[in-house]
Amino acid sequence: MSYCDEMFGLEGKTVAVTGGGGMIAAALTEALLRAGANVALWSIHTETARVTVDKVAGIPGAKERIRNLQADASDEASIRAALDTTEQELGAVDVLINAVGGNKGKGPFVEMDIEVLESILRLNLVAGLVVPTKVVASYWIERKIRGNIVNMASMYRAVPYDETDAGAWHRQIGVDLHGTFYCSRAAVQIMRRHGGGRRLDVAPLVRRRGRFAAARQGVATQCAQNSHHSQDRARWPRPHRPKTTNPGAGFRAPRGVADSLGESADGERWK
Repeated sequence: MSYCDEMFGLEGKTVAVTGGGGMIAAALTEALLRAGANVALWSIHTETARVTVDKVAGIPGAKERIRNLQADASDEASIRAALDTTEQELGAVDVLINAVGGNKGKGPFVEMDIEVLESILRLNLVAGLVVPTKVVASYWIERKIRGNIVNMASMYRAVPYDETDAGAWHRQIGVDLHGTFYCSRAAVQIMRRHGGGRRLDVAPLVRRRGRFAAARQGVATQCAQNSHHSQDRARWPRPHRPKTTNPGAGFRAPRGVADSLGESADGERWK
């Protein structure tokens, strides 16, 4: 077994993914299968989840390690039935990924449709978190299983740039910049002991007019990228090579911190 497999492999583990027909769930499913996990897709739309199943069919052993199960994440009985089937066919569930979520448009607060609001809350809170977590957590407690829960959530809010909250700004910088530093520092110490390694930083490109999240993420991202060049490269354990990637085809990364601030404030697209 390789070092990476030993550290990060999921062979023998069973992962349940709610919202199994969604794009995020599809990407997670492929990664989980490649890491050796068994994956149960719990989706109310099994025909959509079938697309994911077909997509990952080429992964070795995928056919035996994936299941497409119909389940309404807002209904306890439905989730419990999916959990029982998963246990019977793939083994005890070790990880729950809550990937149900969505929106139904936006508009002025005073024009809000309460029925639409309630349906969004039910989708994102009840189905996206409460019901699956309640059922699976009860299952773990009953069987004395030490499980793990991963919750998928959006952190983008349409806050005008000139109304940026300082506390939220510092929290975002803490996650995107300080988090990169602390994790990288710990990883380099391990790489040094093992004679080398690789580091890949994944940085989002957020381009929406007036979005506060774009400014704070842009600044933190650019600072992290710049740190790759400002550090004494001779101190990096060879052949360690820090890299940063920005997912999203057709976009070019900002060239500096001021650019990041300016783009999020005025909405101008990069040339």
